[in-house]
Amino acid sequence: MSLGAACAARGADLKASLDRNPVRLGETVRLTIELGEDRGGELDASALRGDFAVLGRSTHSRIDIANGRQRTSSQLIVELEPLREGELTVPSLKLGARSTPPLALRVLAADAVAGGAREVFVRVEATPEQVYVRAPVTLKVRLFTRVQLAQGRLSDLEMENADVRRLGADARYASTVDGARYQVIERRFAVHPRTSGTLTIPAVQFVGETTEGGLGNLFRNGRRIRAASAPLAIRVLPPPAAFSGDAWLPAHDLTLVESWPDGAPRFTVGQPVTRVLRVEAVGVDGTQIPELAVARLDEVRVYPDKPRIDTELGDRGQVGIREQRLAMVPLKPGTVTLAGVELRWWDLDENREKTARTPPRTIEVAPAADAGNAEPAPGPRGGGAPDR
Repeated sequence: MSLGAACAARGADLKASLDRNPVRLGETVRLTIELGEDRGGELDASALRGDFAVLGRSTHSRIDIANGRQRTSSQLIVELEPLREGELTVPSLKLGARSTPPLALRVLAADAVAGGAREVFVRVEATPEQVYVRAPVTLKVRLFTRVQLAQGRLSDLEMENADVRRLGADARYASTVDGARYQVIERRFAVHPRTSGTLTIPAVQFVGETTEGGLGNLFRNGRRIRAASAPLAIRVLPPPAAFSGDAWLPAHDLTLVESWPDGAPRFTVGQPVTRVLRVEAVGVDGTQIPELAVARLDEVRVYPDKPRIDTELGDRGQVGIREQRLAMVPLKPGTVTLAGVELRWWDLDENREKTARTPPRTIEVAPAADAGNAEPAPGPRGGGAPDR
């Protein structure tokens, strides 16, 4: 299970999830219980004793209106602190007549900071510390504070020879470091080096102002406070000689799917049929996915649409998407074989080349209803120039 990934499960009665998994000993984790429209019952947290301390709980409600009907749903948020490291289980908890499913939680050893407790410090971690060019590096920037802040700002990550994308919203939690209690703001980035060699992650700067005298003292200026992380060096390798593809594409997982949005395709001379080719690659920006090579046919005219290129963030992290829509217009009746489409990529987890492919398809083209109009006139609406 990857660091920071959410862990969720559904029991027979209630849905529950953890906002962070794994965590370090001394850090807090948030348990969210979906109550739905029924908020009845009191949470029995006695099963948590021994492995967890309950630091607080709160309830949040939301009102949704759809088709003129109003629906209220609620969440119960429970702040937990693990009391030991190892593979723990947040046990099933009873809330009235309902219960939550048990959830697995991995608790790592407590962190440490040399030099004793500090008011504020910034730490940057890179995973992995050696990558292939264009492969993803996950950067975790954490701001640790022991003082109340009136305001503050972390510097942006900017690198000339790498693409940087922020991953999701900031996570906020508490952590004990070297015996001192800190509030932590965690920010994650995906970094894709553009060149081989050494990639230097510059120091991340923090500049803020403390609330001297407490948050209620609105007319007293705070104290300026600064911190910076240590720079990091990432070793970036060139594409391996074993890779035989036309375009270098490293990813943690990749799928290539062919679909026909109008249903099972029926081919008739002069009538367009839409073919969709969709690539999803984990750990990749959508712009990294190359154009798919589709074999040309004398019997079929192809009008490609502009591809849809996107990057989504989800449970698998960063996922690059490239979707190509092709309007295919048969020119004459008979049997036609559409060649399969292939895309070679490099599996970062297994460190070897793989090939995603769609199978070939043999189609029967029926003659046009008006046999005298076998040659189509203009291309399909919204399509580009024919690929011939």
